[in-house]
Amino acid sequence: MKENIFILGHKNPDSDSICSAIAYADYKNGNGDVNAIPVRLGNINRETKFILDYFGVEVPELMETVRLSVEDLNFDKLAPVNPEVSLRMALNLMKKNNLNNLPVIDENEKLIGVVTVSDIIQSYIDVWDNTILGKSRTPIDNIIDTLSAIPILIAEEIRPLSGKLVVLAMEPDKIKEYIEENDIAICGDRKDSQEIAIRSNISLLIVTGNGKLGEDIINLAREKSITIITTPHDTFTTSRLITQSIPIEHVMTKEN
Repeated sequence: MKENIFILGHKNPDSDSICSAIAYADYKNGNGDVNAIPVRLGNINRETKFILDYFGVEVPELMETVRLSVEDLNFDKLAPVNPEVSLRMALNLMKKNNLNNLPVIDENEKLIGVVTVSDIIQSYIDVWDNTILGKSRTPIDNIIDTLSAIPILIAEEIRPLSGKLVVLAMEPDKIKEYIEENDIAICGDRKDSQEIAIRSNISLLIVTGNGKLGEDIINLAREKSITIITTPHDTFTTSRLITQSIPIEHVMTKEN
């Protein structure tokens, strides 16, 4: 079924406006897949009536207004999300469904905010704070999902991810100068670096490149209630992706 397209000129139309609408509608009907209908936004004058009568052309239908009504609008069908959804998941949902925003609801299904593509992109630009995971109360599940990670050890009492994000790319002796309690450490498969980080009472150890861990390292982490996960990503990619695990609650718009 062809779509109806209304062709119109300006308000209080003169002969040029009426004739142009009629001619263009005729052109569209002959060259397209639409049903073009000429209309007018006011009464025609005597000159226009004479021209139309002379050529045997019907007066275009009168359209009272071109203001939009609610029924004319195409609304996005938005599935609401909870505030703990990660930035990465929210952006993927919007891309998949060709959306620019998502409503955010609480456990009582009450609207508490809206997150947009712009909010997420801006957060990628602004994230320079290495304690952002703690400040945004990022759940460990978000980190695992964002990094496509495999949990090796989930502590019975998960430590708060309140420290800074540290990439253990330095010599083991230097690590001790940077690492602090409850930090989130990203490292490769160097056992000495892993052990130093765990003995420093970090909260989370992320081993990149699907690196292997010895049973002694795992047991030591278990004693200290430290969570360990492995990711297939390299260290650089991991450090770039991890901030995308931040919950959307941290960046969503909460006010008009």
